Amino acid sequence: MYGLASKFTGYHVQGVMVGQGLVGAGVPLAQIVTQILSPPKGGRFAGLGDHSHGPGGSHRRKTEGLEYSTFLFFTVALCFTIFSVLAQALLIRLPIYEYYTEDQPRQPIEFLAPPPSPPPISAERRGAAGRRAAAAAATAADGRKVSTSNDGRRNSVASQTSNRTTDTVTPAILEEEDRRHAEEEAVQEGVRRANRFRSSSLGAIVLANDASATRLMQDIYPKRRTHPLMILYISITLIYALTLSLFPSLTGLVESTNMDEYRSRLSGDLFVPFHFLVFNVGDWVGRSLPSIPWFTPDTSHPSRRQQLRYLFSSVARLVFIPIFLTANLPVSPEKRILPLLIQRDEVWFSLMFLFSVTNGYLSSIIMMVGPSFILGGEKRAQAGVRLGFWINTGLAIGSVVSFRVRKLMCVRGGCSTCDELKEGNRHEK
Repeated sequence: MYGLASKFTGYHVQGVMVGQGLVGAGVPLAQIVTQILSPPKGGRFAGLGDHSHGPGGSHRRKTEGLEYSTFLFFTVALCFTIFSVLAQALLIRLPIYEYYTEDQPRQPIEFLAPPPSPPPISAERRGAAGRRAAAAAATAADGRKVSTSNDGRRNSVASQTSNRTTDTVTPAILEEEDRRHAEEEAVQEGVRRANRFRSSSLGAIVLANDASATRLMQDIYPKRRTHPLMILYISITLIYALTLSLFPSLTGLVESTNMDEYRSRLSGDLFVPFHFLVFNVGDWVGRSLPSIPWFTPDTSHPSRRQQLRYLFSSVARLVFIPIFLTANLPVSPEKRILPLLIQRDEVWFSLMFLFSVTNGYLSSIIMMVGPSFILGGEKRAQAGVRLGFWINTGLAIGSVVSFRVRKLMCVRGGCSTCDELKEGNRHEK
């Protein structure tokens, strides 16, 4: 999917990212709706409350709620699958799809040299031709004077010779040379048009032998020692590794600070599902930001400095680790590694929204800018596929690191979740 979208413009890549964020926001919303509608009053889905069956009526209500939610999620997934198949069948028949995916004679810019152009007719050449024409005309005039004193045969031969000499330097010959030069320029323009490639910028078209494109490639490939997208690979990996290491392994354990007896369900059993919704909505908003001109990345002339800014922004998101450790985690106050600073649910949801917006925005602009560093041909599609691979790599790294991050809140003991795990291990033994 990333490889196909990378053949199009940056707007199309951003559209794919926005679609993913929108679907991600729909999942927790459906979870909240089913949790509100499915179980009767006092009931919960199986696995979220007490694991004991209790009375037969309670067990029956849980089973019915689980069956209802399962049927609802399966129906929604089936509808999305059918819609996606129909949309793909329509997409491959659109002219824009054929325009961006057809095989064209375009090459990567680093292997494309500008075609040699013939030297234009200079003023010196024109002046020399004029002097030769004047000299030939004078010679022809002298020849005509001498030929009058000779016989008719010699006069005829001299006239034919002078006419041939004059014909080779007339203005008509110069016009013919200009016309031939114009035809050669037209041929060279056709060659340049054949070597034209599409940039992944916002619809921009760049010639491979353009001076700006040459400077661009010198900036991207200074000495060809590293891959041009290596910094972006590191950045996108850090983004998703950090996101999955904190969400939801650590953020899902945060509890509401509202302990009032008559608190709303949003501070009770809907607190964690709502935090999922906040994250996915923020991620969707972040992926949508590049459509605003103020937040649109520069994809027409990307540079290594731009990559370094993305890398710095990805590293700066590490500050969310200590921030989230100051939330209301299930750790006794005297055993906390950091003090409890986030004492309001509104502040917690705001920080979660900011965390998700940075995730969506940085990942979206990197996916938009990445293919523009590989100019021309199928290499742009390969760049999109590789970026997708490093996204999955970041997710895999984050899933492994999440266990270590989760243990940070239990490093001094007193963690209820860790105590439950230890008790479970003892019972198994």
